[in-house]
Amino acid sequence: MMKLVIILVILLVISFQAY
Repeated sequence: MMKLVIILVILLVISFQAY
């Protein structure tokens, strides 16, 4: 469960930086 949350946060950060 923790891994899923970490992956989601990383994806969000990457999307934010890409934007």
